Amino acid sequence: MPFIYGYDWAFANSEYISYAYGGVGEIMGHELFHSFGIDHIHAGGVEDVFESPTYEKAKKCYADHYAGFEMSPGNGPKYNMKDNEGFADVQATRTLVRIVTKLAGGNSTEEGTEMRKEVRRNLITLFLAYADGACQGYEREAWDPMLEHFVMTKVPHPRNKIRNTAVMRQLPEFTQVFECKKGQPNFLSDEVCEAFPKKAVTGKNTFKWPF
Repeated sequence: MPFIYGYDWAFANSEYISYAYGGVGEIMGHELFHSFGIDHIHAGGVEDVFESPTYEKAKKCYADHYAGFEMSPGNGPKYNMKDNEGFADVQATRTLVRIVTKLAGGNSTEEGTEMRKEVRRNLITLFLAYADGACQGYEREAWDPMLEHFVMTKVPHPRNKIRNTAVMRQLPEFTQVFECKKGQPNFLSDEVCEAFPKKAVTGKNTFKWPF
């Protein structure tokens, strides 16, 4: 699969492995997270996550987040139309950030600590790889407002012009790495949507989410 998407060189060189995660890893992660919602959970044994207050809060959070990306005031996507694909985008990227952070010798659970240079370098590469894929189609929409409006109102995926920004606004690591300031397009949103609790109690045991 890496060869299909042209990332064989990245997998062959550990120095650039985070680029592979941001490219082919994002594609795989996005599709995998469709098994975990946001409307239906297809993975067995964790259906009770639906009953978690954290999950319910996140569903509304994602709907609000993506409904807020309007072409002009009052001209936006239908409420709940983009939240399923947006959920997969954000949760996959959030998981990849945590994986790459740990591979680079960092600890994604530590807060208030200065980010190590190696972690920062790998996260920058991850974000650039993600943007490389997310920006495909951006130019077409930028030159064709009718196409952008069609994608916004008829297609379940977020439109290309805002897809990258919508994800990065949900990642505190992006704001930290690029030192974004409040008011800038990719600065962290006031409300961060986190769908999964740290633990989900099933009928058999306690399931610990790996992400």
